[in-house]
Amino acid sequence: MVTSLLCASPVLTALALPEAASQRSETEVLVDELVRDSQKHKIKRKEDPADPVWNAELAAAGLAGDLTAYNEQMLKIIRLYAQRGDFTEALYVAERLPGNGTVRAHAELALSATRAGETAVADQCVKLASEQSARLSGLPAEQVRSLCAQVLHLRGRGQEATAMQEKLGELELLLLESRLHEDGRLPALTLEQAQARLATIQSRGVAERMALFLLACARQQFLKGSIEAGRAFLPAIGKLATDEGLPHAQHVLVELARAAWMAGETKEAHKALNVFFRCCERYADGAEWKAPYLADAVALLIDWKEIDEAQAWLKVAEACLPKVFVMDAPQAILAVAKQRERLDGAAEGDRLAIQALRAGKAHPHPRVHATAAVLVWLHYAELQRPVPATVQQLLSITLKEEER
Repeated sequence: MVTSLLCASPVLTALALPEAASQRSETEVLVDELVRDSQKHKIKRKEDPADPVWNAELAAAGLAGDLTAYNEQMLKIIRLYAQRGDFTEALYVAERLPGNGTVRAHAELALSATRAGETAVADQCVKLASEQSARLSGLPAEQVRSLCAQVLHLRGRGQEATAMQEKLGELELLLLESRLHEDGRLPALTLEQAQARLATIQSRGVAERMALFLLACARQQFLKGSIEAGRAFLPAIGKLATDEGLPHAQHVLVELARAAWMAGETKEAHKALNVFFRCCERYADGAEWKAPYLADAVALLIDWKEIDEAQAWLKVAEACLPKVFVMDAPQAILAVAKQRERLDGAAEGDRLAIQALRAGKAHPHPRVHATAAVLVWLHYAELQRPVPATVQQLLSITLKEEER
């Protein structure tokens, strides 16, 4: 995968050339040793022009002037390396992110490595993220500590996990508890117990987080075979997801449909999805979330083999795309492309990938072009199929424009 690389300067390299031992001074030998020792951390990365993740890294260089945007896209790249099980590459990239990007990357890698059984990597990353979180403040600090606490729970280091989660505010703690219920690391709750927990939340306007907590509790009951106990949560989740009219809370209805279907509650699954579709109809087509959320719901219909309805709703999602603001358009288009490919084949998916690139290029700022290119490369990485020549040609043009 990776090999050691002696990358000294030409002068030092010249000193390292083989010579007869009698011709070399003690100082020259010492210099050679120092050079070798100083370069032990250097690695030569495998360059693969056919790898879309590698190409996404190259395209992300066009975002270097915006640290937030750069780190956001690089985190996606790191996640894909981790999903492949390539933690050497993931760590290499994580450790070179600017600003505070490396802190979040280490925390996410700690969780990915834990789930992959890479315990040495997990312990290394959670240690780094825990230490580095001291330089963060506000929500970013809480998010990192929450991930670290989850990893520590999963690694059986309960005392350290408890100390970490004591630093969390009530909303981040609730999200952590949701994930721990999903992981089966907390005792399963009945609906009444879960609602009593939510009654302790003082913050307002958090319907999405409360709905996600109830959903996690329901899934836990379903997974342990307590179907009746899990079913009891479904109406309460649906009520939370619709009462406050928040689109992100309403997206929980899609996850509710998934959970209900998993438990064999097909009637409840359809009801949740239909309510979600009705809610979506109330919002303007230009909302940046609408097309991706609809595409996510369509994925369920495809899984359920309800192809005609999937086609109808994906057509609605695709009709939204011309109305989405140009900076948000590439991501929305690619979300639709993924499901269009499942329904109608690779050629239709490629058509939309080209549309995503052109949407990015419609904005005058080069960073928008770079973001679109990164997203398209990552789209094909997730599909795990080669990038077709028509798409590659447009990607190459974008890269050349960034280099100028």
